[in-house]
Amino acid sequence: GTPVYDIKPVVPWDIPGHFNPSKPLKVPQWVSQDDTLSSVQFSSEAKTSLEQCILHGHLAPLYKLVRKKSKKQKQTQSEMETQVQTIVNDAKEAICEVLAQDPRASNTSNVS
Repeated sequence: GTPVYDIKPVVPWDIPGHFNPSKPLKVPQWVSQDDTLSSVQFSSEAKTSLEQCILHGHLAPLYKLVRKKSKKQKQTQSEMETQVQTIVNDAKEAICEVLAQDPRASNTSNVS
């Protein structure tokens, strides 16, 4: 599988007695830069894969289809498609927010 790295930065002002109010704190540029991405492009394959993940429940419980429980209240194809698109859009927005938090050095974060 893919390794997961749990990165916990050392925050100097969290260390008792470390913070000196007479010296201003310096942080890397990426900490203070705007977290807005100019654009994120999802290929048709990525969108299809995301839809399939949602349809198969792989992103549940955060992104989960809600099916009508009563047989009398059958969900129409249009209602299902609308629900899937809403969930896909929510998931895409979350992905964009994560990508906007890219902590790599500014000279490498724009590399395609």
